[in-house]
Amino acid sequence: RTLLLPGHGTAASALVDVSHAQWRAATAYGVQSMLEDFDTVYLGGFSTGGALLIDYLNQQKISLAQEEQIKGLMLWSPASQAKANMAWAAQY
Repeated sequence: RTLLLPGHGTAASALVDVSHAQWRAATAYGVQSMLEDFDTVYLGGFSTGGALLIDYLNQQKISLAQEEQIKGLMLWSPASQAKANMAWAAQY
């Protein structure tokens, strides 16, 4: 199952009236519906979608049962910044 973020997949002008709150709400809906519908869940996100997944998992209260359902994350070019001491070695 996939989720198309509000404003994506059409014309660039569709992004003008979209807020980050709408993206966060869409992400929450996507994750929660996956957890309700499937026993085993792998979450994936590209670019902003990857960053939204990281944000969601850091901000939401996820039960132990839900943690056990989520078997992995697949993040392609997540819009994030590394904070590790060696982050300078992987400049982008």
